[in-house]
Amino acid sequence: MNTTVNNVGKSLKMRYLRLAPVLFFLYVINFLDRVNLSYAIAAGMFPDIGIPKSSADLIAGIASALFFVAYAIPQVFTTLRINSVGIRKIFAIAFSAWGVITIITGLVQNVSEIYALRFILGLAEAPFYAGVMFFMGIWFVKSERGVANSFFNAAIPVAGIFGGLIAGSVFLTYGNALGWRYLFVYEGILALISVVILWIVLTDFPKDAKWLSSDEKILLKMNLQKKKMKNH
Repeated sequence: MNTTVNNVGKSLKMRYLRLAPVLFFLYVINFLDRVNLSYAIAAGMFPDIGIPKSSADLIAGIASALFFVAYAIPQVFTTLRINSVGIRKIFAIAFSAWGVITIITGLVQNVSEIYALRFILGLAEAPFYAGVMFFMGIWFVKSERGVANSFFNAAIPVAGIFGGLIAGSVFLTYGNALGWRYLFVYEGILALISVVILWIVLTDFPKDAKWLSSDEKILLKMNLQKKKMKNH
């Protein structure tokens, strides 16, 4: 009995330490790429590409709407693919795509390009949040998920803090005219760096975790199956 309790406690600690910090970091990067347009607009992005001030709010609203329309489309398919493909491949593709898209956004010259890139960015980012929620279900039983989810969602205010600091530093270094372009480039590069981190640190399924013992894997599998049986 004591051995079982010790295995549960050790396994939970290892799963929290191994998975929660990297998911937190990825959500920070995700949120930075989602809100950087607002910092760019504040720095003078729209006048620089010839958008009159009278149309700025409308164009920003349409760009935002296009992002969220695209964001909603693939989410339903994400969880269907995780079991067969694995979370690392899905996230690696998503982060690579939105990293490249974000960098290209720093090169935009007109409204049509903004609309197209925000829509594609929405498609690229869509698998992330739904994928994380499904991933939590693979790695944590329901009673453990509260702490993991809380830590994960704490990335939003942290991203707000760092987003402002990063934008301010970039604008201070390059000035507003070039700064908003460099902001997209640097934050796109961060997304690409994240691909390497998630590929090294994340593990698709408990059975593949070299950092869990055989007993810990079996116990986790049993606990997850028990929860599924209770839900049915």
